This record gives sequence, structure tokens and C-alpha cells, in this order.
Amino acid sequence: MSDQPSGFDQLVRLLEGLWAPRRMQWPAQPRWPELFEAAQHHGVQQLLWSVLQERTGAAPEWVRDRARQSHYQVAAVNALRIRELGHILSSLSTVGNPPLLLKGAALAETLYGNQFPRPVGDFDLTIRPEDAQVYRAAICQLGYVPRIAEIGPGPDLVYHNQQGFDWPDRTRAPIEIHWHLLDTLYYMRQIPMDWFWAQTDTMHLAGHPVRVLRPEANLLYLPAHLAFHHRYHGLRWYVDLALLIHEYGDTLDWDAVVAQARAFELLLVIRETLDRLAAYWPSLTLDEPRRKLHDPAPTAFEGKLFRLLASEPRSLAKIVYANLISLPNLTAVLGYLWRIAFPQRSYMAQSYGLEHVWQLPFWYLYRLGQGMVKFVRSATRSLAGS
Repeated sequence: MSDQPSGFDQLVRLLEGLWAPRRMQWPAQPRWPELFEAAQHHGVQQLLWSVLQERTGAAPEWVRDRARQSHYQVAAVNALRIRELGHILSSLSTVGNPPLLLKGAALAETLYGNQFPRPVGDFDLTIRPEDAQVYRAAICQLGYVPRIAEIGPGPDLVYHNQQGFDWPDRTRAPIEIHWHLLDTLYYMRQIPMDWFWAQTDTMHLAGHPVRVLRPEANLLYLPAHLAFHHRYHGLRWYVDLALLIHEYGDTLDWDAVVAQARAFELLLVIRETLDRLAAYWPSLTLDEPRRKLHDPAPTAFEGKLFRLLASEPRSLAKIVYANLISLPNLTAVLGYLWRIAFPQRSYMAQSYGLEHVWQLPFWYLYRLGQGMVKFVRSATRSLAGS
């Protein structure tokens, strides 16, 4: 059995060269096929080119060629996406408050620049709840269509945090509008969006104003997204955080991050994320913030939600269960259950392929039965793990 690090571990160490080239550990026996396959799987193969340029001849020519191609492909697609986003922002400029741009496009512009191209996927736009109707209408006016029919009439601002829109032939990037950053009812109540809006700066993208999160706000949002939406999978998200921490260094207000993590009940999320970052890349100065995060004790309910939402597999049944245990009273529970058990006809038609109205009662019964089975399984697993 080989004692050599895996291709993934070697990839992790190489990526440290993006911000700390002198600390980067070049593998003694590189596993190039395995390493490059891991880079492709995690969507960071284009970043290898920036690292490999510092060591001419150290990698096989096929690795250098594919890394270089990925670098320029991502840069070219990003240029098109940013221009496309500029057109969208221009069209939306008169419908409401300027949106808050999240994740890919925001980080690609503010953190990566042209040297380290970061893929831009969906356009994630956070808006004020009162702007949801006008933004939805304006996006549809551009030619986008809602990804799924809504469970109830109009944007569901109470039970959901976002709505997705796709271009009909999928040749353009999808748009997602968010009115909250997290999709669990407890955190939608626990975390005031006004705090995040106050932690933003204005930047101009393709000539149009857009809001972006400040570093401390990203240090709360990005780990929560990584934990609850990706269950800590995806090296790209760790690179985002590593570059952010390296870029802003000593100017980061870790006391504010810890205080808000405690107030928002995200201590375990931030703690686990920083522990993983420290294990991946020791060059990051994380000892002091990790110590601060280990001092306050998380609440029992935070621990339960963390075990439920950050564990494999992520499923709708888990989300439903997490939402049910988060609701404050029986009235709220019954309202939520009714909403998800008996959606409006358009949602049922799209989800189950209904062709006739008389089929609705049968499919409602099927949905109810299927939902109960999944819910019982998730509840049983959660109780067993608590």
C-alpha cells in the first residue's frame, strides 16, 4: 500500500501556490492523471495553469496543455457571462433597488481578477422582498422562464428563499433571485437580511451598479452555503475562502465574525469550515480565529440543525423536517404542511405530468403518501443521530 499522498491531496497542496507560492509543497511523486481528474471534478483545473507556470517543465506537457486550455476557456466564458450580466443589470435598473450579487460573478470580479479565472455559473441576485414581484416580471420580460412552477400563487416569500429562471434553450446562464441567503425556515427567521445589506459595498460591473458582500459577511455566508448546500464538498468553495482570507489578512474583523456567528447560530458552520481550511492549507493564519470560535458553546438546537443539514445526503425530506422542527407553534406547522402537501394545479401539472384535472386528487394522495414516508425516514435518522 502506497504512503504517497493521493492525487486530491497533491492537488490541494499545489493550489496553495495561488496565494503562498513559497509555502507550496510540490509533490515528490506527482500522480498527474489522478491529480488532474480531481481538479476537473472540483472545477479548479483552470487554476492549475497559474501554479504550473511557476515550474516550467515540472508537469507533463499534456497536463500543461489541458490546464492552459481550461484557463483560457474559463476566462473567455467569464467575459461573455459578465457582458450578459451587464445587460441583465441594465434591464433591471429601473425595477427596484440595486441587487446584491453573490458567489461566482461577485467573487470572480472582486477576488480572482484575470490572473486566476473563477468559473461564473448562475447569476445569483439577492433582492429586497418587496421587489420580488417586479424583479420576477422583469426577468420573464427578458425571455427567461421560471425553473419550476410556484407552489402557491406569486413568489413564496415565507416558505422559500429564492426562485430560479432559465433561458429556454439553456444557452445563457440561469438567474436566481434570493430574498434570503439560506433556505431553512429557522435561519430565515434567525438571520436578519438587514444586517447583510448593511455589510455591502457598491461596485460597477459592465458599467452598472451592483452590491457585493464585504469580507466579514462573506465569511458568514460562504461557509453556510458550503455546509448546507454542498455538505462540505467542492474544493472550489474552499479556494474562494482561502483567497479571501489571504487577500484581506489582518484587516479582517474576526471578533465581529465570531459575534455574528453566535447571534446567527452558525458557530459550528464557521468552526468546521476553518478547521478544514487549516488542515488543507497551513499557510493561512487561522489559529487565533479558530480559538475564538471554539470558546463560545453552540446551542443544542444549532447542533441539531447542523447535524441534519450538513450531513449526507441532502434531500427535500431533510429540509422539510428541519423546517418543521423550526416552526414556533402548531398553527405554523399546519400551515406549512398544507402548503407543501397541496400545491396549486400548475405546480402539480409540471411536477407529475398531469394532463387532466380529474387526475389531481390521485396525485395529491400520492404526493402526501410519498412525503410522509420520506419524512418518517428523515426524522428517524435524525433522532438516531442526535
